[in-house]
Amino acid sequence: MSKDSNYKVEGIGTTPKNAEAGLKKERTSLTKKLNAGDAPTDLIVVRRNYEGEFSVKKDSADHENMQSFSIKVSEGFPVLTQKASRKVNNLRNYDSTYTAQEFIDLTANQKEALTPRRKTTPAGYTPKTNSFDEFRNRF
Repeated sequence: MSKDSNYKVEGIGTTPKNAEAGLKKERTSLTKKLNAGDAPTDLIVVRRNYEGEFSVKKDSADHENMQSFSIKVSEGFPVLTQKASRKVNNLRNYDSTYTAQEFIDLTANQKEALTPRRKTTPAGYTPKTNSFDEFRNRF
């Protein structure tokens, strides 16, 4: 994670559209958690990364001469696919995985709303015992 951010949401898919949908789902989930914790839901996005990993399909005609590669940009998926198309002739010969990431700077209230709370027992609570031995061992 970046020095300026303290939370990351990520979407992964086989197409840029699927990765964007996954990212949106993660963001919505984060917003719901913040709402449940009565924290502000406005998010400060510090940085976005878009990554594409392209691995050679084994059934492609010329797979011995081809290499797998990955590209990482911050401008968006259109720029990423344009760079990938420049690198190889036909992207159909590759299995692709796209990743969209957002690095978010959460406030102290937002961090507190996301931390899990421990369940506390009421004061003076004593669990019921099933046997005399358990009762005797408590003292």
